Amino acid sequence: SHASDDAAYEIIKKLLAKAGMKKHLQAFKKKEIDSMNKAKALGHQELRDMGIHLYRERRDILEQFEKYDGGNISSPEESSEEEVADDNNIVHEVLRQQYMSRHIPDFDRAGIKDLRAARRLNQTQLRSMGVALYLQRERLINAFKDYKVKNEAILRILIDTNLSRHATEFEKLIDVEEAQNLTHSDLRGMGINLYGQRDRLMKAFANYKPKKKKKKKKGSDSDSDSDADSGSGSDDSASSKELNDVENVLVQQHLHRFIPAFEGVKTIQQARALTHTQLRNRGLKLFGQRERLMKAFEDYKR
Repeated sequence: SHASDDAAYEIIKKLLAKAGMKKHLQAFKKKEIDSMNKAKALGHQELRDMGIHLYRERRDILEQFEKYDGGNISSPEESSEEEVADDNNIVHEVLRQQYMSRHIPDFDRAGIKDLRAARRLNQTQLRSMGVALYLQRERLINAFKDYKVKNEAILRILIDTNLSRHATEFEKLIDVEEAQNLTHSDLRGMGINLYGQRDRLMKAFANYKPKKKKKKKKGSDSDSDSDADSGSGSDDSASSKELNDVENVLVQQHLHRFIPAFEGVKTIQQARALTHTQLRNRGLKLFGQRERLMKAFEDYKR
């Protein structure tokens, strides 16, 4: 019995760690929450009585207990990597931002696994999923619609077509596949007024080919030969290039429209050497922008 109590405490400890709430473990020991049945029976009032006063903290703890199905629990580091790779992460993130994380299990059960599916939801569907209040449903519909994805492949295409100044208009697009459905009328409405620019961009989207991860086989020299013959190596379209460190900083600072002006700046070291005068000459007229960017370059860690 003592061993099983220890095992239960270890599970609770890991779940609290996943929620970022390991600091409350002593409160659970003090209240003798020594089984998952007891942990899953807890509600906001019980956690408040245990001294967990912040709603956000109670919400995250209850969410971890509710999701636990008896399987192995990954470490917080492992789980964060899984979340980044998981399409569900965006849906969960929006729900958390709107203080509706209690509905995460409802979205999972309904199979709403990515942003595209979430954006198709209407008032009736959300009500059937348990989102009872009209204003909550309306807020959630708008949050999914307005969520800014900042797809790197789309940004790279805009850079390569010299249209990165329009990047803000494309932040809500989920992926290049969605961008391929844009018409001349759509692009005109997004501020690209010249036919030639729209045509160039539409062709770039249409010709986009995502990078394929190469599987390395031991002793297979023929693989590299076939890659070279097929042109799938370094001859990939320019739109498949990854952003370099300098471009990443500009994107993070919402200054992606200035990426073409930094064409000759290839490394963070070079960027850190830039002065206010040099940045002004590259188009950053506002002192605050330059100061923020210089600090971002200084603080950047890959």
